Amino acid sequence: MKYFKRLTAFMLCVAVLSTFAKVNAASTVASSVDATTEADATEATTTEKAKTTTENTLLEDMSVGLHKNADGKIYYAKKNGKKATGYKKVGKAEYYFNKSGYAITKKWKYVKLNGTKYKLYFGANGKRVTDVSSLMKKNTRYAIDVILNKCMIMIYAKDGDKGYTIPVKAMICSPGVKGHETITGTYKIRKVAAWHTLFYNSYGQYATNIHGNFLFHSVCYTKYGDHYSLSKKAYNELGNLASHGCIRLLVKDAKWIYDHAGNVDKTTLRKGSKNTKTPLAKPTTKKIGKTTDGRYYDPTDPNIKK
Repeated sequence: MKYFKRLTAFMLCVAVLSTFAKVNAASTVASSVDATTEADATEATTTEKAKTTTENTLLEDMSVGLHKNADGKIYYAKKNGKKATGYKKVGKAEYYFNKSGYAITKKWKYVKLNGTKYKLYFGANGKRVTDVSSLMKKNTRYAIDVILNKCMIMIYAKDGDKGYTIPVKAMICSPGVKGHETITGTYKIRKVAAWHTLFYNSYGQYATNIHGNFLFHSVCYTKYGDHYSLSKKAYNELGNLASHGCIRLLVKDAKWIYDHAGNVDKTTLRKGSKNTKTPLAKPTTKKIGKTTDGRYYDPTDPNIKK
């Protein structure tokens, strides 16, 4: 009897182990099938994406000019049926096309312009951003280049050991007329006052000292602290030699220099010419027209409530 009970218990254990082995084997097979299915699905998705990209590439418009394909990539088709690569100006916009012929976006790129290498930024639409001041860090160091005969200012940011190679922004200005020429040379600037008394009963906003009596400041006003007493004549002369020696600017630009004076390492004023090459074009401004009350203001003035 004892032998029979032991035999029965042994056979029961064998049966349980056999069942467990079968279940485990089935589970392993199922897992293997799932893994294979998942791998196949991933491969199929990748293949489909590659196929779609290839199809979109084949469907690209290769007529001469700027285009955007079905994937949203921007490219420029040349006369020879190939895509342009490298830096290219299209109309008034500038692009940088990678080796595959597509415009880079949201990236910095070193580009040689007029024989000098600059660090440029290309935005989400592929176009070069011509004012990158909002991308600069608080402790960025700057250099200011004033080209007197071009009536233009270039602001550069320092790029580590490479020097001041980042064109931050360009400004239109009015230096001194003949007989009241603006000084030349390299100086260290310092801020003076948000409103400052100038010559001939006139006043300016955001005055920054260059050297001696020479300042950066806004176009002149006839009343101290009155944003609506702007000289229409002086404003409409921006971009030409017009001052008595100081550098007149739009309010927004005078304020930028005033706010960043402590971060400017050097300010160079040179004669240059209207044809002096710069990495940014000379800005333009709209002339101020007539008003019903004879009061004028600078449309770039952040103090004006619109």
